[in-house]
Amino acid sequence: MQMRTLGRTGLQVSVIGMGGIPMMRCSDEEGIALYRYAIDRGINYFDAARGYTDCHKRLGAAIQGQRDRVIIASKDSASTAQAMEEAINDSLKVLNTDYIDIFKLHGVCQFDDLERRTGPGGALQALQKAQQEGKIRYIGISGHNSDVLIKAVETGQFDVILVIFNYMNTGPEEQLLDVCAEHGVGVTVMKPLGGSVLAQHADLALRWILQHEQVATVCPGMWRRWEIDTNVKIGEYFTPLTDEEMEVIADQRRMRTTTFCRLCYRHWTCPKGVQIDDMMIADLNYTRFGLEMLMGRGWDERVEACGQCLSCELADQCRASCQNGVDIPGYLSHVYTTYMPIIEEYRHTHQQGEHAQ
Repeated sequence: MQMRTLGRTGLQVSVIGMGGIPMMRCSDEEGIALYRYAIDRGINYFDAARGYTDCHKRLGAAIQGQRDRVIIASKDSASTAQAMEEAINDSLKVLNTDYIDIFKLHGVCQFDDLERRTGPGGALQALQKAQQEGKIRYIGISGHNSDVLIKAVETGQFDVILVIFNYMNTGPEEQLLDVCAEHGVGVTVMKPLGGSVLAQHADLALRWILQHEQVATVCPGMWRRWEIDTNVKIGEYFTPLTDEEMEVIADQRRMRTTTFCRLCYRHWTCPKGVQIDDMMIADLNYTRFGLEMLMGRGWDERVEACGQCLSCELADQCRASCQNGVDIPGYLSHVYTTYMPIIEEYRHTHQQGEHAQ
């Protein structure tokens, strides 16, 4: 596995790391075994979070007896110092470790949230205290928008960032990567495959990111052994994309320009109650979690509400609210027409099963 230096931390990290979200699809036994398998295959960087269901519990069990072989980067969305201190202590307990290598402010996507979490009594205060106490080694921040992360990096308070970066979400290469290099901040990447939406050419997508030398590690979510094997091979034999491969990437971009959500969360709020944040990643969630898991969370009702987008008189305003040019009402119409037949079939099948009982 090729290794890179994680900014001023000096940590040597595997260029392929491991994201934790898909772990919720595994049983405890499967998850623990998968983490151990990843370590044996040369992955040493593990992105985790308290919000990723049983991710901490499974990772904690997997690293027992080999803590020195792994770098744990966790995070929490707490806003206040008190809540973050509780989150850190809970994470240490569940991970069953004396320290966490990197602990991050989780999901800081807007300027007002950055100000709140880094201000007096904010969550950053607890991270700084935990670092002084030896509970964490380095302080990080994760977010979706490059402009917010640039402001965070320029404060000098953060050692590591975790940012969305893929061949559709290219914002970081405009300025953020260079700003991080200038300040010695380590760059780690989430959603390199767009949460699985870009998995059709996963090898090219991962190599496209790794050819940016400022990136230390890329963390695709994985929950099956063959995914680890495939991605590890990329990390072992990484080479930049050829001109022909770059043309494939360009073609994929052209196909997805008006449908791929960059997850900036800066669009308008639908006055008719359509849950845009959730529904704009419907393809992602369907691929990542499967229908049965989603149905247990009221996903069907949110999809059904998208039926209003088929003939909405506010479509032009909705469309204009996306700074990236994504056709929001067009995509939500796609969500309705694609998934409602599947949902209706699921409902019908399960109703029949309940009657049979």
